[in-house]
Amino acid sequence: MLMDAVIKKVTPSKEEINLLNSITSNVLSKIRRALLDFGVAADAVIAGSFAKGTWLKGAHDIDFFIKFINEDDMRVFPKVIKFCFPKALCLKGTRDYYSINYKGYNLEFVPVLKLQSPSQAVNSMDASCFHVDYVKSRLDPELISQVRLLKQFFKAQGVYGAESYINGFSGYVTELLMLHFRTFDSFIHHLSSCAPKLFIDLEGYYPSANKAINALSSSKTQGPLILIDPVLPTRNAAASVSNHSFAKIVLASRLYKIKPSYSFFNVTTRSLKSIKLLCGKRGHYLLTKQFKVNERKDAFFSKLSRLLHKMANAFRLYGFVVYDYGFINDGTVFLELNTSLLPVSYRAMGPYPWQPGDDFNNFIKKHSKSINGPYIRGLRVCFDIKRKYTSAKQLFNYLLSIIK
Repeated sequence: MLMDAVIKKVTPSKEEINLLNSITSNVLSKIRRALLDFGVAADAVIAGSFAKGTWLKGAHDIDFFIKFINEDDMRVFPKVIKFCFPKALCLKGTRDYYSINYKGYNLEFVPVLKLQSPSQAVNSMDASCFHVDYVKSRLDPELISQVRLLKQFFKAQGVYGAESYINGFSGYVTELLMLHFRTFDSFIHHLSSCAPKLFIDLEGYYPSANKAINALSSSKTQGPLILIDPVLPTRNAAASVSNHSFAKIVLASRLYKIKPSYSFFNVTTRSLKSIKLLCGKRGHYLLTKQFKVNERKDAFFSKLSRLLHKMANAFRLYGFVVYDYGFINDGTVFLELNTSLLPVSYRAMGPYPWQPGDDFNNFIKKHSKSINGPYIRGLRVCFDIKRKYTSAKQLFNYLLSIIK
């Protein structure tokens, strides 16, 4: 069967599990010894997918939580990590955390407070330990396989990850979805006929979606999926999922239901060559620029995503039609436009000639130095305005120089 083949492909081998157990055991021992040496009553534990046993074969990110009793003890965290891993890189977050490549794996060390209840969490990361406990207590081997299927499905559609440049489904959200739907087939069946907003409350904290929306922060309920965090009911665990990511999954689910195929689980890396080829078939113009990818990849790609949004908006403002834009893993950004050149002028349409008040006078005054006008088109007063930029490449270079 198709799903059996996918499960086999994404399930870690015994050799991989043994290697990871050896690495994590070694790292935990090193940090625990350092904590004792610094005289702090704290502990180090594995977090994320590795702690829950739901990671995908070949995954190279391992999270470690350093659990402190109080904020004062937490001040020693940077010293402990630097003592154990002198080359560890400090990354900015709600709390600073550290990352290092160790024996081919990307290790991340996050400081958290040891709490009695998730409701005591001031920082969102402090509740993550409870996420691990909640999911682990409800998983069995069959459900773990179904979780891996769904993770691979999301990954293949490019929507796996809560990072701001992905705005997709985190590992925790994926696990909660499978705890709700129980099987991959059930998820596909539901999503193939689903529209925003999807409401899921595993623990039944709220009698209805409307009650939940009223209780939660409005900024956390704007997306297409409201998934009540079972350990912290004031939180939408899926707040990061964008409408775009949700729409991609609904489309993929409908297509999969029509004709299941291994291709829905096959992760393909978008290349500049394939982008150029498609752009050529469409008869469009492509602009590209490669940036050097730095060690802080999440922050780098998030910044790159923001830059691209600004660029696309600027191109539209100057009169270009932006057909597509994005970036690929090597740091290359691209913008696909309908044309490389625009006419020298564009038409500015104003008020009706009989419109009273200042609008008419202000419009006439504003465009007094135009190429042509005023004249009437569609019963509106119009001017022909000279464009500041007619060349897409010229505008691209200008924007690269000013957009940060």
